[in-house]
Amino acid sequence: MAKETKVATPAVAKDSEDKVMDEIHSKNIMPTDLAKEVQAEIDADEKSKKKSQMKAAIQNAAYYNFSARLKLRKRRHEAAVTKDELEQTAALLSKLTGVTRDGKEVKVEDRITMEQYKTLRRAMKDDIAKKLNEVDRNYAKEVDELDNTDCARYRSDWSL
Repeated sequence: MAKETKVATPAVAKDSEDKVMDEIHSKNIMPTDLAKEVQAEIDADEKSKKKSQMKAAIQNAAYYNFSARLKLRKRRHEAAVTKDELEQTAALLSKLTGVTRDGKEVKVEDRITMEQYKTLRRAMKDDIAKKLNEVDRNYAKEVDELDNTDCARYRSDWSL
Protein backbone atom coordinates (compact mmCIF):
# COMPACT_ATOMS: atom_id res chain seq x y z
CA MET A 1 0.00 0.00 0.00
CA ALA A 2 2.87 2.25 0.56
CA LYS A 3 3.69 1.91 -3.09
CA GLU A 4 0.21 2.96 -4.08
CA THR A 5 0.43 6.14 -2.04
CA LYS A 6 3.75 6.92 -3.61
CA VAL A 7 2.32 6.44 -7.06
CA ALA A 8 -0.79 8.48 -6.31
CA THR A 9 1.13 11.44 -4.90
CA PRO A 10 3.06 12.20 -8.07
CA ALA A 11 -0.14 11.96 -10.11
CA VAL A 12 -1.86 14.63 -7.94
CA ALA A 13 1.20 16.86 -8.14
CA LYS A 14 1.31 16.38 -11.91
CA ASP A 15 -2.35 17.41 -12.26
CA SER A 16 -1.74 20.39 -10.00
CA GLU A 17 1.31 21.48 -12.00
CA ASP A 18 -0.60 21.25 -15.28
CA LYS A 19 -3.53 23.32 -13.97
CA VAL A 20 -1.53 26.03 -12.18
CA MET A 21 -1.16 28.10 -15.38
CA ASP A 22 -4.85 27.62 -16.14
CA GLU A 23 -5.71 28.92 -12.67
CA ILE A 24 -3.39 31.91 -13.03
CA HIS A 25 -4.72 32.64 -16.50
CA SER A 26 -8.34 32.42 -15.37
CA LYS A 27 -7.65 34.88 -12.52
CA ASN A 28 -6.06 37.36 -14.94
CA ILE A 29 -8.93 37.38 -17.42
CA MET A 30 -10.89 40.63 -17.21
CA PRO A 31 -14.61 40.33 -16.52
CA THR A 32 -16.79 41.68 -19.32
CA ASP A 33 -18.82 43.96 -17.05
CA LEU A 34 -15.61 45.57 -15.72
CA ALA A 35 -14.94 47.27 -19.06
CA LYS A 36 -18.26 49.11 -18.81
CA GLU A 37 -17.49 50.29 -15.28
CA VAL A 38 -14.01 51.44 -16.26
CA GLN A 39 -15.35 53.31 -19.29
CA ALA A 40 -17.92 55.03 -17.06
CA GLU A 41 -15.13 56.11 -14.71
CA ILE A 42 -13.05 57.39 -17.63
CA ASP A 43 -16.03 59.37 -18.90
CA ALA A 44 -16.62 60.80 -15.43
CA ASP A 45 -12.94 61.76 -15.12
CA GLU A 46 -12.99 63.45 -18.52
CA LYS A 47 -16.14 65.36 -17.59
CA SER A 48 -14.60 66.40 -14.28
CA LYS A 49 -11.43 67.57 -16.06
CA LYS A 50 -13.43 69.59 -18.58
CA LYS A 51 -15.52 71.05 -15.76
CA SER A 52 -12.33 72.12 -13.93
CA GLN A 53 -10.92 73.64 -17.11
CA MET A 54 -14.14 75.55 -17.74
CA LYS A 55 -14.22 76.81 -14.16
CA ALA A 56 -10.60 77.96 -14.42
CA ALA A 57 -11.28 79.72 -17.74
CA ILE A 58 -14.33 81.54 -16.35
CA GLN A 59 -12.51 82.58 -13.18
CA ASN A 60 -9.42 83.60 -15.15
CA ALA A 61 -11.52 85.75 -17.49
CA ALA A 62 -13.30 87.33 -14.52
CA TYR A 63 -9.98 88.16 -12.86
CA TYR A 64 -8.52 89.76 -15.98
CA ASN A 65 -11.73 91.67 -16.61
CA PHE A 66 -11.56 93.15 -13.11
CA SER A 67 -7.85 93.80 -13.53
CA ALA A 68 -8.34 95.62 -16.84
CA ARG A 69 -11.12 97.72 -15.35
CA LEU A 70 -8.89 98.67 -12.42
CA LYS A 71 -6.11 99.65 -14.83
CA LEU A 72 -8.56 101.77 -16.81
CA ARG A 73 -9.77 103.39 -13.60
CA LYS A 74 -6.16 104.19 -12.63
CA ARG A 75 -5.42 105.65 -16.04
CA ARG A 76 -8.50 107.86 -15.86
CA HIS A 77 -7.39 109.17 -12.48
CA GLU A 78 -3.90 109.77 -13.90
CA ALA A 79 -5.45 111.52 -16.89
CA ALA A 80 -7.41 113.83 -14.58
CA VAL A 81 -4.22 114.70 -12.69
CA THR A 82 -2.35 115.25 -15.96
CA LYS A 83 -5.14 117.48 -17.29
CA ASP A 84 -4.96 119.49 -14.08
CA GLU A 85 -1.19 119.76 -14.53
CA LEU A 86 -1.63 121.03 -18.09
CA GLU A 87 -4.13 123.66 -16.98
CA GLN A 88 -1.89 124.81 -14.11
CA THR A 89 1.17 124.94 -16.38
CA ALA A 90 -0.71 127.00 -18.96
CA ALA A 91 -1.98 129.37 -16.26
CA LEU A 92 1.53 129.84 -14.86
CA LEU A 93 2.95 130.46 -18.31
CA SER A 94 0.21 132.99 -19.02
CA LYS A 95 1.04 134.82 -15.79
CA LEU A 96 4.73 134.83 -16.74
CA THR A 97 4.31 135.94 -20.37
CA GLY A 98 1.32 138.20 -19.81
CA VAL A 99 -0.67 136.55 -22.62
CA THR A 100 -3.18 133.67 -22.35
CA ARG A 101 -3.45 130.80 -24.81
CA ASP A 102 -6.34 132.47 -26.58
CA GLY A 103 -4.34 135.68 -26.96
CA LYS A 104 -5.90 137.78 -24.20
CA GLU A 105 -3.69 139.98 -22.10
CA VAL A 106 -3.16 139.20 -18.39
CA LYS A 107 -3.61 142.06 -15.88
CA VAL A 108 -0.33 143.51 -14.67
CA GLU A 109 -1.13 142.75 -11.02
CA ASP A 110 -1.63 139.06 -11.90
CA ARG A 111 1.72 138.72 -13.69
CA ILE A 112 4.69 136.99 -12.04
CA THR A 113 8.45 137.15 -12.26
CA MET A 114 10.73 134.36 -13.43
CA GLU A 115 11.69 133.50 -9.83
CA GLN A 116 8.03 133.35 -8.80
CA TYR A 117 7.35 131.14 -11.82
CA LYS A 118 10.13 128.72 -10.81
CA THR A 119 8.87 128.58 -7.22
CA LEU A 120 5.24 128.08 -8.27
CA ARG A 121 6.22 125.51 -10.92
CA ARG A 122 8.25 123.52 -8.35
CA ALA A 123 5.31 123.60 -5.90
CA MET A 124 2.96 122.53 -8.68
CA LYS A 125 5.23 119.63 -9.66
CA ASP A 126 5.37 118.48 -6.02
CA ASP A 127 1.57 118.69 -5.78
CA ILE A 128 1.15 116.71 -9.03
CA ALA A 129 3.63 114.08 -7.81
CA LYS A 130 1.64 113.71 -4.56
CA LYS A 131 -1.58 113.31 -6.50
CA LEU A 132 -0.03 110.67 -8.79
CA ASN A 133 1.40 108.82 -5.78
CA GLU A 134 -2.08 108.82 -4.24
CA VAL A 135 -3.47 107.35 -7.47
CA ASP A 136 -0.79 104.62 -7.32
CA ARG A 137 -1.55 103.88 -3.65
CA ASN A 138 -5.26 103.60 -4.36
CA TYR A 139 -4.59 101.31 -7.30
CA ALA A 140 -2.35 99.10 -5.16
CA LYS A 141 -5.10 98.83 -2.53
CA GLU A 142 -7.65 97.94 -5.20
CA VAL A 143 -5.36 95.27 -6.67
CA ASP A 144 -4.81 93.83 -3.19
CA GLU A 145 -8.57 93.64 -2.79
CA LEU A 146 -8.86 91.91 -6.18
CA ASP A 147 -6.11 89.48 -5.21
CA ASN A 148 -8.19 88.38 -2.22
CA THR A 149 -11.11 87.27 -4.38
CA ASP A 150 -11.85 83.71 -5.45
CA CYS A 151 -11.05 84.38 -9.08
CA ALA A 152 -7.49 85.50 -8.21
CA ARG A 153 -6.50 81.88 -7.68
CA TYR A 154 -7.10 81.27 -11.38
CA ARG A 155 -4.95 84.00 -12.87
CA SER A 156 -2.19 82.77 -15.10
CA ASP A 157 0.48 85.36 -14.33
CA TRP A 158 1.39 87.61 -11.45
CA SER A 159 2.16 90.84 -13.23
CA LEU A 160 -0.46 93.52 -13.40
